[in-house]
Amino acid sequence: MVIKDAMITFLVFVLTAEPCLWLWAFLFAPVLRLLSFLPSASWMQPEPLQWEEFAATGAVIWLVARALYVSWHLRQQRAETRERLEALLEAVTDTLGSPDAVLEPNFVEGPLQPKVTPPTEDRLLDLRKALYRRRLKDLLSEVPGAALLPGALHVIVRRSTVLQDTLSIFWQCPVAELLAPNMSVSFEGEVGIDAGGLLRNWFDSVGLALSADASSPLVAEADATLAPRRSFPPGSGAHVGVEDDPEGPQMLQSFLALGRFLATAVLRGKPLPLQLSSVCCKLLLQEPLTLADLWLVDPDFYRYRIRPLLHKDGLARLEKALGESLQFPSTVAPDRYGQAMAARVTKDNVGAYLAYLSSERLVGTSKRAYAVLLQGFWDVLPLQLLQSQGVRPEELSALISGQSDVDPKEWRMHSNPCTSANAVNRQVVEWFWDAVQSDLTAEQRCRLLRFVTGSSRPPPGGFADLKPPFAVEVSSLGSDEHLPTAHTCVNKLVLYFYRSKSQLLEKLLCALVDESFGTA
Repeated sequence: MVIKDAMITFLVFVLTAEPCLWLWAFLFAPVLRLLSFLPSASWMQPEPLQWEEFAATGAVIWLVARALYVSWHLRQQRAETRERLEALLEAVTDTLGSPDAVLEPNFVEGPLQPKVTPPTEDRLLDLRKALYRRRLKDLLSEVPGAALLPGALHVIVRRSTVLQDTLSIFWQCPVAELLAPNMSVSFEGEVGIDAGGLLRNWFDSVGLALSADASSPLVAEADATLAPRRSFPPGSGAHVGVEDDPEGPQMLQSFLALGRFLATAVLRGKPLPLQLSSVCCKLLLQEPLTLADLWLVDPDFYRYRIRPLLHKDGLARLEKALGESLQFPSTVAPDRYGQAMAARVTKDNVGAYLAYLSSERLVGTSKRAYAVLLQGFWDVLPLQLLQSQGVRPEELSALISGQSDVDPKEWRMHSNPCTSANAVNRQVVEWFWDAVQSDLTAEQRCRLLRFVTGSSRPPPGGFADLKPPFAVEVSSLGSDEHLPTAHTCVNKLVLYFYRSKSQLLEKLLCALVDESFGTA
């Protein structure tokens, strides 16, 4: 509040200073003198305008006309965005309503535990920057002029309904606003100036709500990853339509907005505290699904429905155990898997039957949710752009989710060192880093990072990409009974003169229970 009041006072002082008053008089006096020629302004004394006054008048008229046009253009963009997304939602729903048109993954067999090379921090950072630059370049070609691109987007949400408010915003915001150079957040009922900390906290809070909120469009699978929810529990207050209609238009609208939110988080480098399923990441890149994805999502389904048919004489043994032959459902189109299939499963089409079982288990009951989520994601981050940059599913997962386990050594290595000449200060800071490495669990490290920076995940480039760098300061203004405080906008943790490491750890854990954040 002090900083805000000081900035407002300084701005008023500058705008009312004598040089500024001369400027306002030079710009607007000619306009008043032109108005004096109107019949209704006969009380004014008209005087001829000089050439520089004509120039000033033209500049004022141009600036006003430009401001009005930009405002009208932004309103038009919002209206066109809503109409376009509604048309897209209707088109996807109509397409999937046809019995022959379904979201069918290109299922292929593969090892249950494929070797995956984890992406490096440098690769993730370069990839995100390349995606952002290419997307902005494409965006510039879609608008009449760069001057019409919004310079900032300010988001206002409520803590109690942060997920619903966010999905509503992402339903109506044009892509140009979502990629505006400056983005800030305000929470209703909270006083704070967003210099980056509140924005990180907002992305993190929405990610937590997506993982745990009953109204979340996502639900946890057997492997603890998140996938589109098939239905919402009664009374959850979710942003959906009728509760007995899990594929109602408002529920699908939530999935479309969610896809746009995930893509915006990727482009802005704000990792979310959630883990999307491998199925979702592969479908976002249109990569083929494998047995490994099915085994991760539902091990029992793979063990009892898929694995018996993988053996040479598995079909015969399974039919003997069941006492009847296996049949394709009558709703399966004859050419759905690229070959004509009889109603009965035979040795010739058992591979197609396995693909049918696998794809139905992975996406069959949530085709519309997946299709709409994908379209929302591609609306902000197009599929062609992802494929042109060679993004792999594990890289996309890391761009969305970041690192779930914070490396304390890397954290300290890329933090500002303690430069205090006071030996007690240095000892307290040393206790802190020792506690981070030895005494805190992985979950507590994430909570600590969120407490100080607003985000429970480091940037895609790791702690080396955290701006400003993480810092620890020991304050002499409080006693050892004070809890640590944080300034999320400058990524600084403030400790006090604690008598021992155990006391520091106790106060630190107490502070992490609170969800309050310092601002600067």
